[in-house]
Amino acid sequence: MRHLAIHILKGVSALAINLKQQHSRMRGIKLAISLVAVCYIVIRLGKEPTELWHQLLKVDVLAGTLLAAALLLIPFNLGFEARKWQIMVRGYYPSLTFEEAFRAVLSGITVGIFTPNGVGAYAGRLLSLPSGHRTEAGARTFADRLCQMLVTLWMGLLAFEGFYQIAPKILIDLLGFGPPYLHGLRAYFVFLGICSILVVFNLHRITVVGVRLLPKSDFWNRIHYSLVHIRKKNLLQVVVLSIARFGIFSLQYLVLMYAFGYAGP
Repeated sequence: MRHLAIHILKGVSALAINLKQQHSRMRGIKLAISLVAVCYIVIRLGKEPTELWHQLLKVDVLAGTLLAAALLLIPFNLGFEARKWQIMVRGYYPSLTFEEAFRAVLSGITVGIFTPNGVGAYAGRLLSLPSGHRTEAGARTFADRLCQMLVTLWMGLLAFEGFYQIAPKILIDLLGFGPPYLHGLRAYFVFLGICSILVVFNLHRITVVGVRLLPKSDFWNRIHYSLVHIRKKNLLQVVVLSIARFGIFSLQYLVLMYAFGYAGP
């Protein structure tokens, strides 16, 4: 019994040391990513022309107020993003709190700053999660981004249609072709929008085709299982939150346009 107890204690100690080392490595990786991101931002800001900084220092009270308003909306923008992601991954990480999801989104933004097209945002978020179901969480993160892209696409389609109804002649002059082709383009956009809805809400069927075409592996099976078991209710919740986030982002964009001299139509 004594030898057994000694072996158990050694095993527990080894496990604790291993977990501590893994935790230290993760902290080291996060610190390195943060340092690289800070250096990247400093270098990018250093390349901006001096005139730009002088203009920012000379902004009037109204412009300064608008800039402050745009900054105050950032937590709401990121908050909607964090809530979307929390809903998507909580099937595998039920104990993930909103605060942890918010920090993960910030980590993703940090990594995405210096990666092409922000693809590092996926890795940044997943590194914030405990190991075990990161592959499944990555698939759910992809589904979350698809929902946001769906909303962005439909808002663009609605904006195009609104522009057509208000000023068709200007649109025809900009595009360089007549009404018959413009009607065809509108029909194509409607078709594209319907297809986007079908794709987002039928991921479980699309992944079946992908699994059959791709080489069989545990990796693809886990992704397939993760996407197949997304609840339609959760997808709808994420789409609604994506609409809210798009509204906040558009409001920030509009406020910044007025802050930097936009006088309206």
